[in-house]
Amino acid sequence: MLASSLAREILAADSERAEFSAELGHLLQDDKTYRCLLTILGIGPKSTSALATSLFLRDNKLAAYCGLVPADHDCRSSIKSQKSAHKGNKALKNLLIFSCNSLVGTKKRFGKHYDACVARA
Repeated sequence: MLASSLAREILAADSERAEFSAELGHLLQDDKTYRCLLTILGIGPKSTSALATSLFLRDNKLAAYCGLVPADHDCRSSIKSQKSAHKGNKALKNLLIFSCNSLVGTKKRFGKHYDACVARA
């Protein structure tokens, strides 16, 4: 009894989410940023909607908001960049990381760029 009730609630929530996602895509279809983001290989409509509706659409602020900007360590005589800052919107950061990871190993432009970056390191 409890399992079937829970299953119905999950199905209803999934249906609501799909409707909301479709409506959001429809509302954003004329947005220049949304259309531009859709052209990026590996980033689909859901990721694009999340990015386009974020508060910080300037690239430098978006990177900082996602926690992708390196944290600097200042030692008076020098400044060293450390690993990425642990601050930021973790869900949006993961969204970007997973979207980019989907390109690894592809033979298209971004996959080749990734391979060239790895070869340099």
